[in-house]
Amino acid sequence: FETMQLALEALKIAEKLLLGFNDGAASDLGVAAWNLLTCVKGAWLNVCINIGSLKDKEAAESFRVRGLAILKESEEIAAKIAAKADEIIGV
Repeated sequence: FETMQLALEALKIAEKLLLGFNDGAASDLGVAAWNLLTCVKGAWLNVCINIGSLKDKEAAESFRVRGLAILKESEEIAAKIAAKADEIIGV
């Protein structure tokens, strides 16, 4: 779960770069966004596989709800970054 949180924070930092960066690095920024999203999704799978083994069902539900929120936000940020990279590159 912590990996999801850290990858989301890194995506937020990458998103701030959209305010001004060297267009020559657009592909690098796009790759970073997709890699960080993959990190979030991979960590989410690990969270999901372990949620079922938690005896504290309230904690399990909390991880599920918060994890889904992180996943959604990460997908939105990564898509925004990738769209800007595609625009600059001309894809």
